[in-house]
Amino acid sequence: MNKKFINFVVLGKTGVGKSELINYLAGKKLVKSGVGAPVTPPGVFKMWEFPSDDGKYSYRVFDSWGLEADKAEVWNKEITNKLNENLHPNKLISGIVYCISYTAA
Repeated sequence: MNKKFINFVVLGKTGVGKSELINYLAGKKLVKSGVGAPVTPPGVFKMWEFPSDDGKYSYRVFDSWGLEADKAEVWNKEITNKLNENLHPNKLISGIVYCISYTAA
């Protein structure tokens, strides 16, 4: 039996808690996190895998660098490159978790 993957990308502005959310899901500190200055470097999507209870599939969670207005061109290039890749179904993104700061909402 081939294992299936459910892939999620965690997106949001710098400092809204993307990395902290991943630490929470893991139940331990996997990712360096901070407030204000970016912690996750641009262009890097670090992936963590969490197996399901029955072992038939795994959740893959990708931490992203901050979405900032002045980085729109870099993000556009990154997304365009990904869309042009011939991806296996197990590598396709199943969903996006978009984080916002409740104090900025």
